[in-house]
Amino acid sequence: MGDSLTPMLPCALLSLTLLAGASQAPPVVQPLLAADSSLRLLRRADVQDILDVASNARFSPFVRTDLTGDGIPDVAAVVVRPGPHAASGVLVFNGRRSGFGRAWWVVPPASERIAAVYGGDRRRLVIACCVACDSNPFVRWNGAQYESNLWLRSETPAAYDQPSGGTSPVALRAAATPTAR
Repeated sequence: MGDSLTPMLPCALLSLTLLAGASQAPPVVQPLLAADSSLRLLRRADVQDILDVASNARFSPFVRTDLTGDGIPDVAAVVVRPGPHAASGVLVFNGRRSGFGRAWWVVPPASERIAAVYGGDRRRLVIACCVACDSNPFVRWNGAQYESNLWLRSETPAAYDQPSGGTSPVALRAAATPTAR
């Protein structure tokens, strides 16, 4: 992933947990939106049909949190290009002591809707594309760029064996067949 405009994360189904916040774009995002009039910050009306009552109350199209581990808050925002061929994308601005760095497209504008972004455990940026789904695609800063599904040492994916009520282990396979390694 050599440059910040490279597509990094196809959105998958996931649970939606949103942080409270205003619907006005953070100051760092405003110049980019002013320079490209085809883009704007995500609005509640853009995703109202996929928000449930609980998530609707906590809706926010951006998050301020330390994603790089330097103790300085970064800003991630969902932007949309409305219209008949609508597109959603996610921008991140890394915080610096003297403001913010350049914009990183962690999800370049594409047709799949994005409902929100939120800060997850251990500096994850979770991309919310679906409500009431059970997997959360995320990006994480690797020291040079944002990387899709970057797991840290000692992290393990959570899985639940529904037929056994969680009492049996879940077999993880290299392919979607019972005979796969």
